[in-house]
Amino acid sequence: MTNSELLNVKHVSKKFEHAEKSGIRPVLTDINLAVKPGQFISIIGPSGVGKSTLLRMMAGISRPSTGTIDFAGRQIVKPSQRISMVFQNFALFPWLTVQKNIAFGLENSRKHNQGQIQQKVRDLINLIGLKGLEAAYPYELSGGMKQRVGFARALAVDPELLLLDEPFSALDVLTGEQLSSDLMTLWRQGDLNMKALVMITHNISEAVRLSNVIYVMNGSPGTLVRVYRLKTPVEQRTASQIMRKTLEITQYFKQMNRR
Repeated sequence: MTNSELLNVKHVSKKFEHAEKSGIRPVLTDINLAVKPGQFISIIGPSGVGKSTLLRMMAGISRPSTGTIDFAGRQIVKPSQRISMVFQNFALFPWLTVQKNIAFGLENSRKHNQGQIQQKVRDLINLIGLKGLEAAYPYELSGGMKQRVGFARALAVDPELLLLDEPFSALDVLTGEQLSSDLMTLWRQGDLNMKALVMITHNISEAVRLSNVIYVMNGSPGTLVRVYRLKTPVEQRTASQIMRKTLEITQYFKQMNRR
């Protein structure tokens, strides 16, 4: 790992044991990728190739069968508050208010007093666009608002790396684009402390619009088959550039599926 790399995935493979089938199923094989500070990385590929499994290993929720994943020069062996994750299905606690959901990670870390927690939550509520919803419960919120709470909760612990597991797929297109645009604006303005993001998505256009690097996965077990490095800065990309690159990657997927 070089000093310029925040996360380094080295020769990672993953196998699951199936007691009922009395066998071992390989899910991922020989995954190698690096994430540098300032990068937004997207990982795309068909369903079932192990994208979410890879992301959970980056988060320390699961361990590789072989290979290593290093973060800031140290091997990931368990979850860390330096790495946060936003889930596809919101994963909010239905019995907690917006304010309590956001504060959950801070309260469990026991590193902050109540005054610090309340101030941090207030700041995030204002920053993420949840003002006036502090006392609301998840069932009272739209999908877009629920996911804003999910982002605020993940950001509350000031992570250096944010992992996104199809965070916009449960939202309508306009809401998803608005939320992703807001997130990118906050990051570019320096309002968020995170150094990099890694996103799993099935939406090729979304990956092209947001990412610096796109990794393509395929196969069973899943592996990386192609890398797209987008040279034009995200904020300078035109609609036509995004469309052309989206069509290029879509065509590659079609050819890949014919093999």
